[in-house]
Amino acid sequence: MKHDFLSRLGVVGWEEIEPYLLAGLVLREPVLLVGAPGTGKTFVAIALGKALGLNYHVYDASKGMFEDIIGFPDYSDGKVRYVPTELSIWERELIFVDEISRASPEMQNKWLEIIRSRSVMGIPVKTLKYIIGGMNPPGYLGVVGIDLALVDRFAWIIRVPNSLDFEKEKLRDVISTITFMDHLGSETGEDVQKMEELVSFLKEAEDALKKLVNSDTDKKVQDFLIEFPLLVQGTPFEELINNRRLSMMRRCILSYIAVSGLKDIQDIKDTVFKLLPYILPWYAVKIEPIEDYIAVLKERLDPYFEFNTYLKTASLTEMYNKFWEGHRYVLPFLLEKIKKILIEERDNEQNGALMAIAAQMLLELQKRKNELLQMLPPEKIKLIDNLFIDITKDASFEWWEGREVNVKGFPRVKELLEQIVA
Repeated sequence: MKHDFLSRLGVVGWEEIEPYLLAGLVLREPVLLVGAPGTGKTFVAIALGKALGLNYHVYDASKGMFEDIIGFPDYSDGKVRYVPTELSIWERELIFVDEISRASPEMQNKWLEIIRSRSVMGIPVKTLKYIIGGMNPPGYLGVVGIDLALVDRFAWIIRVPNSLDFEKEKLRDVISTITFMDHLGSETGEDVQKMEELVSFLKEAEDALKKLVNSDTDKKVQDFLIEFPLLVQGTPFEELINNRRLSMMRRCILSYIAVSGLKDIQDIKDTVFKLLPYILPWYAVKIEPIEDYIAVLKERLDPYFEFNTYLKTASLTEMYNKFWEGHRYVLPFLLEKIKKILIEERDNEQNGALMAIAAQMLLELQKRKNELLQMLPPEKIKLIDNLFIDITKDASFEWWEGREVNVKGFPRVKELLEQIVA
C-alpha cells in the first residue's frame, strides 16, 4: 500500500521511508531521524504535530537546560511540584528532540528517562504519545556522539535522504517547494492544517496491529528472531543485538505489516532484510553504508532458510552430523530435539533406542565443550549447560530405575545420564 501523507504535508523525497515513519507513529515508540543538516527532520516533526492536531514542541537537546523541560520547582505547600512554562513538557502530546547527538553526556542521560519511559524524575508525562528524535550522522563536526544506551531506546532509526540521494527531477521538486517554514520575500508556504485522513489511517493501523499480536504472522516473526542472534554472529550486526532490540524488532515488523495493509507475509526474511536498516541503530553509530553487510548476511541466511525447511523432517542423527559439518545454526534445533526425546517424550517406551542415541549425543557435546567454545559464542554453550540441568533435574533416576531392563536402550540411557551428572 502506497502512502502520500507526507507529500501532502509538503515533504518532498521521503516516499521510500514514509511507511517506516508511519509504522513508528502506529507503534507509538520513539523514532530517531538521522540525517544531515537541512534534510527536513524538524519540519517533518512539526508538520506531523500540526496534521495530527497535537500539542507539540521542539526541543534542542544541545543547548536546552533541564529546567526548560520540567519547569521550576515549587516547594511552597511542602510538596515538590513543577511550575510549568511555555517550554515545559507536562502537557505535550508530541515532542521532537533535535540535535540529540550534540547534547552533552549529562543531558543525554536526562533525556534517556523521557525517551525510555515518558517520565521526568519518576513523574509520568501522561499526555505524551509520540517521541521523535533528530541527529546528524556520526562524523559531523560538533557531534558528540550518541550513547548506545540512549539510541537503543529508539525502536525505528530512520536515515533520511539528502540531495545526493535524489534524481534531478526529484531534486527540482525539493528546491522549488516552499513550506510554512520558508520565505519567498514576504510570502510563506501554506500552513499545515489538521489532516483527519491521517488521524483515521493511524487509528485503523493501530487496530490492525492489535490483531496481528499472537497471530500466525507474529509466530513467523518470532521464530525468525529467535534464530537471529546466532545467524549474525561474527558480523557487525552482532554488537547491535540484545534482548530489548530483538523485542523492538518484532514490534517494528508487526507495525510495518499493519501500515502496509498486509494480512500476512509469505517470505519473512525478505521483509526483515528490507527493514534492517531502519530497525537496527546502524546509522546512528556507524559511518559505513549498511547495504554491503546486508548482502553478506543474505548469503549466510539463504542456506539457513533452505535448511530450516529440511530440519522439520530431519532425523536426530542427520541434525547431529550437519552440526559437525559446519552448520552452526543447527545447534538450537538439535538441542530442542534432544530435550524433547529425553524429557517430553520419555513415557513412550518405544523410544528407548532413540533416547540412548540422544543421551549419547548430549554426552558427546559435553565432552567436546572446549571445541565448541572455539566455534560458538559462550551464550550458545549455555544452551547445553541448561539442557544438562533440565535433564538431570526432570529425568529423575528413580524413573529410569523403574523401567523394564529388557526395553531396548533404557539401561544405556541411565548409564549415559549418570556420566552426564558425573
